[in-house]
This record gives sequence, structure tokens and C-alpha cells, in this order.
Amino acid sequence: VSALDCPMNALPENTIPLPHLNDEQIRPWLLPPMRARLNSSTSQFSDELRTAVALFLGFDFPDYDTDDADGKLDRFIRQAQAILRRHEGHLLQLSIGEKKGDYFYASFGALKAHEDDASRAVVAALELQALCAETDFIPAAHIGISKGLMFTGAYGSSSRCTFGSLGTQVNIAARL
Repeated sequence: VSALDCPMNALPENTIPLPHLNDEQIRPWLLPPMRARLNSSTSQFSDELRTAVALFLGFDFPDYDTDDADGKLDRFIRQAQAILRRHEGHLLQLSIGEKKGDYFYASFGALKAHEDDASRAVVAALELQALCAETDFIPAAHIGISKGLMFTGAYGSSSRCTFGSLGTQVNIAARL
């Protein structure tokens, strides 16, 4: 019997059990609005269709083989997260790759909606663009923004899931 032949709720024999994590260990990995929802609700996640804004920032990180590449990338992402937080946006995904390049995906309005989420995203994009220009290691950045109806909520398995926004508008922002 292969792992794919097992029922969804059964784990293959060679699966390593996940360690139990306490709230303090989990806290840094959860977005604050999601943590508040989980602490106040009897349901695990709130999945819904809602109007939100997707922001993609593609960047050219020149060389990951240098001694301080991980430190530079970490500083850049922390600064980008601070900008997003100021405008109540949330970084949902960071991808590093040769095929599609390096990018991150942020959302405005997926966890907490505002009437001006699109304006918040544009202002954040301008600040992110300035941040990229200030660095000596990101020669170019490309930003795409799109607003529209998206599925927001958890996706994945019952043991490993993530929160995100999915839909045509997310794809449009990624292509812009």
C-alpha cells in the first residue's frame, strides 16, 4: 500500500509525528488578526469570498551564495513586513526560485477589511519601491496590485494548512 492509497485521516507508517507546540512557540508564526480569530472563535478558520487586494513584489536578489545573503534578505523582508503592517497589509508568502524568480505576496483586506484597502496597498507599494531603491543589493523590483473578489481562508490538510487569498485577482497581480 502506498501513501497515496491511505484514507485522508490515516498517516503512512513512515510519517514522522509532529511535535506538540505550545502557544508561545506558535505565536511568532501566526498573523496577529488570525491569532485573534482563533482565540475568539469556536471554528478554526473563517473561509469566505470577499473583496481584497493582492500585492506581488518581484525582486532580483543578485547572489545567494555570498556570506551575508541570508542576513540581507532577512533585513529586507523584515523592513517590508513593517511597511505592510503600517498599512494593515499582511505578507502571506515569500518564494525564492530560479524558475519564477524571487517574490513575495501580500494581501490587504483578507483578514481585516477597510474601505480604502486599495489605497493602502498603493501607498505601501510606493514605500516598498523606495525601500528596494535604498538597498544596495536589490537592483530591480516589480510590483503588481489587483483588487477584486477572492477566496480567503485556510487551505491545505488538517495537519498542515495555511491562510491565503486565492482567485483570478491574485493571478492578475502576480502577472502585473
